[in-house]
Amino acid sequence: MSDGRPRQDPTGGGQVRVLSTKDVAGLIDPDESIAAIEAALSEPQAMSRQSLSRRRLYVPVPGKENEYYWHNNMVGAFVAGNTLAVRLDVSRARVFEQRQEFPGDFTGLVLLYDLEKSQPYAIVHDHGLSPIRVAATSALATRELAASDAAVLGIIGTGEQAVAHALAHAAVMPGLTTVLYYSRSPENRMRAARRTQEETGVAAEPVSSVEELMERSHVLVAATNATEPVFDGRSLRPGQHVVTIVSSDGFVQRREVDDHCFGKADVIVVNSKEQIVADQQRHFSGPLAARKIDQVLELTDVLSGEVKGRTDDSQISLYDNNVGLGVQFAAVGALAYQKARAAGIGVDLPVELFVTRKAPDEFYAP
Repeated sequence: MSDGRPRQDPTGGGQVRVLSTKDVAGLIDPDESIAAIEAALSEPQAMSRQSLSRRRLYVPVPGKENEYYWHNNMVGAFVAGNTLAVRLDVSRARVFEQRQEFPGDFTGLVLLYDLEKSQPYAIVHDHGLSPIRVAATSALATRELAASDAAVLGIIGTGEQAVAHALAHAAVMPGLTTVLYYSRSPENRMRAARRTQEETGVAAEPVSSVEELMERSHVLVAATNATEPVFDGRSLRPGQHVVTIVSSDGFVQRREVDDHCFGKADVIVVNSKEQIVADQQRHFSGPLAARKIDQVLELTDVLSGEVKGRTDDSQISLYDNNVGLGVQFAAVGALAYQKARAAGIGVDLPVELFVTRKAPDEFYAP
């Protein structure tokens, strides 16, 4: 075991628990999700033999220009949690002028498997886990990369991802005094600020412009659904730390930060450099970004201490949360299952619906 603890038996025996987005809501607090993600990313082979790169499929809809049957998947194993996670998303997608929309219903499932028993033990709706694991990973990066005196968190965006990032950052920024929100909707800015203050006890307020947000913030988080940069990187000041969560997938090119942001950053950290190449991510295609490609670090190496991130409080750091990881879903999925099981939440199905049993001395080859 990577942490020396006994191997978990997550299954509880003979059942596969189904958890909806509503079931998972409020089940995991930020400290727990951050600890789970850190444990998974700290395993020595988390980014190599225990992970597969994300892949997406776009199948044209007959007779519909720029409309596709869309599939998204990723796989990863969290050995200490005895869990393999397979994330599967299926939806209809519409692509227009580099914008991606999902006009109909969305099916997102995370399948959790017991590694030792080779059988599933839970099926969790993707939307219940995704904001949790993205925000927890971003917060880990901020803990390692932000200046030691960072006190003001500015967030561009007011959706579930934005608020999840505020809650997770409150758990890793001991000097946090203020959370600022900006989006195009004054009502949404106020709603997000009110919720954040209620749940963290930290003062939170809306601001009326990106420029004000950048001027006042020590840590700047872009948590949007944008396809184009949401602020001017030339305005970054020494000591600021930037987080961006939008990533391209090789088909639909998206970004939240511009070339100037990459050009001014002294430290650039991503989840996966392999994914940059596989997706031809637009983040790294501009001349200022390309100039620093060889200097990009991976988060797992920073967490392990193999490389140093920020070495001076005057440096500008950038964490590009550039791809989801299967190990993230394995870690927070196993945690959600354990907490749901203890609370009696969810619906159980017989595991025999999902497992092919072999007869004695029979060898089964898929």
